[in-house]
Amino acid sequence: MKLQHWVSTILLFTAIVRGYEIPDENEVISRTCRLAVKVEIIRDSVLERPAGRALVTVHLFDGDDNPYRGERIELIATSGTFLCRLPEDTAEGETEAADECFSTGDDGKAKIYLVNIPFNQRVHIKANYDCDGRLITGTASLSVSRSVVRKKKSVRPKP
Repeated sequence: MKLQHWVSTILLFTAIVRGYEIPDENEVISRTCRLAVKVEIIRDSVLERPAGRALVTVHLFDGDDNPYRGERIELIATSGTFLCRLPEDTAEGETEAADECFSTGDDGKAKIYLVNIPFNQRVHIKANYDCDGRLITGTASLSVSRSVVRKKKSVRPKP
Protein backbone atom coordinates (compact mmCIF):
# COMPACT_ATOMS: atom_id res chain seq x y z
CA MET A 1 0.00 0.00 0.00
CA LYS A 2 2.84 2.37 0.82
CA LEU A 3 4.52 1.56 -2.49
CA GLN A 4 1.36 2.50 -4.41
CA HIS A 5 1.20 5.81 -2.47
CA TRP A 6 4.82 6.62 -3.36
CA VAL A 7 4.35 5.75 -7.03
CA SER A 8 1.25 7.97 -7.36
CA THR A 9 3.08 10.83 -5.58
CA ILE A 10 6.04 10.55 -7.99
CA LEU A 11 3.73 10.47 -11.03
CA LEU A 12 1.82 13.51 -9.78
CA PHE A 13 5.04 15.45 -9.15
CA THR A 14 6.35 14.53 -12.64
CA ALA A 15 3.13 15.74 -14.26
CA ILE A 16 3.30 19.06 -12.38
CA VAL A 17 6.94 19.64 -13.34
CA ARG A 18 6.32 18.87 -17.01
CA GLY A 19 3.21 21.10 -17.09
CA TYR A 20 5.07 24.18 -15.86
CA GLU A 21 6.98 26.00 -18.58
CA ILE A 22 9.77 28.33 -17.62
CA PRO A 23 9.51 31.45 -19.80
CA ASP A 24 12.50 32.13 -22.05
CA GLU A 25 13.64 35.74 -21.86
CA ASN A 26 14.78 35.59 -25.50
CA GLU A 27 11.37 34.38 -26.70
CA VAL A 28 9.52 36.89 -28.87
CA ILE A 29 5.77 36.78 -29.24
CA SER A 30 4.40 38.59 -32.27
CA ARG A 31 0.89 38.99 -33.50
CA THR A 32 -0.42 38.07 -36.91
CA CYS A 33 -1.75 40.93 -39.01
CA ARG A 34 -3.66 40.72 -42.27
CA LEU A 35 -4.88 43.58 -44.41
CA ALA A 36 -7.49 43.49 -47.17
CA VAL A 37 -8.39 46.44 -49.43
CA LYS A 38 -11.68 46.66 -51.32
CA VAL A 39 -12.71 49.47 -53.69
CA GLU A 40 -16.24 50.24 -54.87
CA ILE A 41 -16.88 52.90 -57.50
CA ILE A 42 -19.70 55.30 -56.63
CA ARG A 43 -21.82 55.68 -59.74
CA ASP A 44 -22.79 59.13 -60.96
CA SER A 45 -26.39 58.69 -62.04
CA VAL A 46 -26.73 62.20 -63.53
CA LEU A 47 -23.32 62.16 -65.27
CA GLU A 48 -22.53 65.71 -64.19
CA ARG A 49 -19.54 65.22 -61.90
CA PRO A 50 -16.19 66.37 -63.28
CA ALA A 51 -14.34 63.40 -61.70
CA GLY A 52 -14.99 59.91 -60.34
CA ARG A 53 -15.54 58.77 -56.75
CA ALA A 54 -14.99 55.53 -54.87
CA LEU A 55 -15.38 54.02 -51.42
CA VAL A 56 -12.21 52.34 -50.12
CA THR A 57 -12.72 49.75 -47.36
CA VAL A 58 -9.65 48.49 -45.49
CA HIS A 59 -10.13 45.43 -43.27
CA LEU A 60 -7.50 44.71 -40.60
CA PHE A 61 -7.62 41.36 -38.81
CA ASP A 62 -5.49 38.62 -37.25
CA GLY A 63 -4.89 35.03 -38.34
CA ASP A 64 -8.17 33.88 -36.75
CA ASP A 65 -10.20 36.61 -38.52
CA ASN A 66 -10.57 38.63 -35.30
CA PRO A 67 -10.72 42.38 -36.05
CA TYR A 68 -8.17 44.91 -34.81
CA ARG A 69 -10.11 47.88 -33.41
CA GLY A 70 -8.93 51.48 -33.26
CA GLU A 71 -5.82 50.95 -35.38
CA ARG A 72 -4.63 53.68 -37.75
CA ILE A 73 -4.26 52.85 -41.44
CA GLU A 74 -2.11 54.88 -43.86
CA LEU A 75 -3.47 55.21 -47.41
CA ILE A 76 -1.69 56.35 -50.57
CA ALA A 77 -3.26 56.79 -54.03
CA THR A 78 -1.65 57.70 -57.35
CA SER A 79 -4.52 60.18 -58.01
CA GLY A 80 -7.44 61.61 -56.10
CA THR A 81 -8.07 62.87 -52.58
CA PHE A 82 -9.06 60.89 -49.49
CA LEU A 83 -12.03 62.21 -47.44
CA CYS A 84 -13.93 60.89 -44.44
CA ARG A 85 -17.25 62.13 -45.85
CA LEU A 86 -18.48 63.21 -49.22
CA PRO A 87 -18.97 66.98 -49.52
CA GLU A 88 -22.76 66.67 -49.94
CA ASP A 89 -22.97 64.54 -46.75
CA THR A 90 -21.33 67.22 -44.60
CA ALA A 91 -23.62 69.90 -43.24
CA GLU A 92 -22.42 73.49 -43.56
CA GLY A 93 -20.49 74.62 -40.48
CA GLU A 94 -20.17 71.04 -39.24
CA THR A 95 -16.74 70.10 -37.93
CA GLU A 96 -15.32 66.62 -37.67
CA ALA A 97 -12.03 65.02 -36.86
CA ALA A 98 -10.05 65.02 -40.09
CA ASP A 99 -8.58 61.57 -39.48
CA GLU A 100 -11.44 59.72 -37.78
CA CYS A 101 -12.10 57.45 -40.76
CA PHE A 102 -8.47 56.33 -41.06
CA SER A 103 -8.84 54.24 -37.88
CA THR A 104 -10.54 50.87 -37.81
CA GLY A 105 -13.94 50.52 -36.15
CA ASP A 106 -15.31 47.71 -34.00
CA ASP A 107 -15.53 45.47 -37.08
CA GLY A 108 -11.86 46.09 -37.94
CA LYS A 109 -12.77 48.12 -41.02
CA ALA A 110 -11.92 51.68 -42.03
CA LYS A 111 -14.07 53.28 -44.75
CA ILE A 112 -12.60 56.22 -46.64
CA TYR A 113 -13.87 58.03 -49.73
CA LEU A 114 -11.55 58.69 -52.65
CA VAL A 115 -12.73 61.68 -54.73
CA ASN A 116 -11.37 63.64 -57.70
CA ILE A 117 -10.45 60.47 -59.57
CA PRO A 118 -9.54 61.33 -63.19
CA PHE A 119 -11.67 59.59 -65.81
CA ASN A 120 -10.18 56.85 -67.99
CA GLN A 121 -7.00 56.59 -65.92
CA ARG A 122 -5.88 53.65 -63.72
CA VAL A 123 -5.52 54.62 -60.05
CA HIS A 124 -3.53 52.45 -57.63
CA ILE A 125 -4.32 52.49 -53.91
CA LYS A 126 -1.95 51.20 -51.25
CA ALA A 127 -2.83 50.67 -47.58
CA ASN A 128 -0.06 50.39 -44.96
CA TYR A 129 -0.17 49.25 -41.34
CA ASP A 130 2.69 48.97 -38.84
CA CYS A 131 2.25 45.59 -37.11
CA ASP A 132 4.82 45.42 -34.32
CA GLY A 133 7.54 46.95 -36.48
CA ARG A 134 6.61 45.02 -39.65
CA LEU A 135 5.00 46.90 -42.53
CA ILE A 136 1.82 45.16 -43.72
CA THR A 137 0.50 46.35 -47.09
CA GLY A 138 -2.57 45.79 -49.22
CA THR A 139 -3.27 47.15 -52.68
CA ALA A 140 -6.18 47.75 -55.03
CA SER A 141 -6.67 49.56 -58.30
CA LEU A 142 -9.55 51.05 -60.24
CA SER A 143 -10.42 52.98 -63.33
CA VAL A 144 -13.50 55.16 -63.76
CA SER A 145 -14.50 55.26 -67.41
CA ARG A 146 -16.59 57.84 -69.12
CA SER A 147 -16.92 58.35 -72.83
CA VAL A 148 -19.26 60.07 -75.23
CA VAL A 149 -21.35 57.81 -77.39
CA ARG A 150 -22.53 59.29 -80.62
CA LYS A 151 -25.38 57.62 -82.37
CA LYS A 152 -25.34 57.41 -86.10
CA LYS A 153 -28.51 58.14 -87.93
CA SER A 154 -29.56 55.14 -89.83
CA VAL A 155 -31.10 55.63 -93.19
CA ARG A 156 -33.45 53.03 -94.43
CA PRO A 157 -33.29 52.22 -98.09
CA LYS A 158 -36.49 52.92 -99.94
CA PRO A 159 -38.32 49.84 -101.12
